[in-house]
Amino acid sequence: AASMAARVKEHFPNVDVYTSFDPPRWICRVGDFPTIEEADAMAFQLKSLLLFKESFIVKEQINIRL
Repeated sequence: AASMAARVKEHFPNVDVYTSFDPPRWICRVGDFPTIEEADAMAFQLKSLLLFKESFIVKEQINIRL
């Protein structure tokens, strides 16, 4: 998850990335998107890089920058 987070930050330096451990796997969450359209656009970009083909959207509490 840490190496995936680093790769995401390399390609998208202005997007927040969160890693967590949910046994038995590590999870890497990307971004705080208020709409499904914004999340879908990022998922498409991640998949188009061919490095992140297993990306999908999850409903999650987000952080909003003021």
